[in-house]
Amino acid sequence: CLPGEAHDLGLILLGVLLVGRGWRVTFLGADTPIDTVEASIRELQPTLVVLATYDATRFHEHVEAIAALTAVTPVAVVAPVDEQTVSETGARILPRDIAEAAASLTMP
Repeated sequence: CLPGEAHDLGLILLGVLLVGRGWRVTFLGADTPIDTVEASIRELQPTLVVLATYDATRFHEHVEAIAALTAVTPVAVVAPVDEQTVSETGARILPRDIAEAAASLTMP
């Protein structure tokens, strides 16, 4: 979850659904500092990073950091913002419905 975001249950459930679809999932938790995400990207070299927040303000506070992450790895975002706003960071938006979000992600 983005820094300041404490609601992680939806992201946990998404991870469970993705594991069932064959993904390997590393959950970093609620209120994850961006530098922790960056370090995890360097270490794990993920296929995809999923960032979540239920607060549009949190998303907007971290737009530059999200854009920087997309320069090194694919990023998907679950947030109450429009698709164009997310795509301007280089990330893709995921549906806010957890099952739909999992179904929208296919193994590379």
